[in-house]
Formats: sequence, C-alpha cells, structure tokens
Amino acid sequence: MKRPWLVGACAAFAVLASRNALAQTRHEGLYLRAGVGPSYFVDSVESEPYAIMPGFVGTAKGTVKGISPAFEIAAGHSVSRGLILGGGVYAHVVPSPSARGAEASGTVMGTNVSANVDINFASSSMVLVGPVADYYVDPEGGFHVQGSLGLGILTLGEGTVEGTVMGYTILPTPSQKGYGLAAMVGAGYEWHVAGKWALGVLARVVAGRGSGDDGAGVSWTHTVFVPGLLATVTMN
Repeated sequence: MKRPWLVGACAAFAVLASRNALAQTRHEGLYLRAGVGPSYFVDSVESEPYAIMPGFVGTAKGTVKGISPAFEIAAGHSVSRGLILGGGVYAHVVPSPSARGAEASGTVMGTNVSANVDINFASSSMVLVGPVADYYVDPEGGFHVQGSLGLGILTLGEGTVEGTVMGYTILPTPSQKGYGLAAMVGAGYEWHVAGKWALGVLARVVAGRGSGDDGAGVSWTHTVFVPGLLATVTMN
C-alpha cells in the first residue's frame, strides 16, 4: 500500500537539501581564506651615495631575485551575493635572494669608476597588509577575482659581495627595511568540498614601490614584483 505522506515528506526533504546545498555555494556571510604556495621575488633596488668601499663613494643598483614561499590569510563578510569585503595579509619569505651583475658606480680620488658585482643576501621578506575585495563572477560558481591596496613592508637582509674590485673588498650592504604602497591582484577557482568549505587554486601578483634606510642611515628605493601560485582553503 502506497503512503502518499511518506512520498511527500521525502520529496520535501530532497528540495530542502538541494536548497541548503545551493545556499552553501552562494558565497554569503562570513568569509575566511588561507593560502600557501611558491612565488618568485623580484626587487629592483637603488641606493643614494654611500661609502661602498674605502675611498669609494658611489651608488649601488641592481635586481634582487629569489624563490620564495607565499602565504595569505584574509577575513571578511559578504556585502552582496558573490562580493566579499574584508582585510588580509599577503606575505613572501625569501630564504636567500641574490643580485647578479649589480652595478656599483662612483668616484675614487676624483675618477669615475663603475663595476659589476654579485651580492648574496640574508633572508628577506615582503608583506602587504590592507583591505581586500573578493568577487565571485557567478555567485553559485567557483571562479573569483580579488584585489588589495595597502601598506607594503620590505625587509632585505645583509648583502655580502662576492670577490673584490680593484683589489678592494666591498663592504657588506647593511640589512634594511622599507615601506611604501603595494597592491595585489589575483584570479582563481574553487571547488566546494563540504558545508561552506572549498579548496582552490589562485594565481596572484603582489607589486609595490617604497623606500627605507639601512643600518648606516643610507636610503634605498625598492620596486618589488612577486608573482605566485597558491593552493587555498576558503570558508564562506
């Protein structure tokens, strides 16, 4: 004997379950994101004049490069379906960056001199702290784009110069910290796994420009560009 009430209850449950699953992919409410992956750190740097070596006052410029782990953590809340506003920290740690063919130029006893040197730096880092907007193009889908504009903080470790110039050992470049404006843009895709949780992949670029003084009071200008590819976990 058929039981219409049982059939109706099962149908109602199926509809509610379907609506609940759909609501969990609408990207509404509280938003938490964490990500980690590889990135490539590039810093074009230039100094003001300083004592590069005994009797040699000049400027140094070059491009510091290195492979770096990238991290991000963000929190926010939806302001409409698919649009999240919040704040985040986007960080890179570079274990051993180096500058190949960096140029040191200046004067020695009134004579203009220039030389190219290789410099190895101690552990360095680049961090962006700022507001973030994350937008899901389809509120019920996984593709999203994100962006941030905020404070960039660069820490460059002490640099040791390989070899000599005209028989002289070039003084190490002191460690330094700089501040400036930095921005992040990224695009990625997420796959819903359970409840409000999703796993994804994110292509991201962080860039910034700023300046700061080293331990000897010499000012350095930095232009930083860091592309990266991260695995992400998101709750929303």
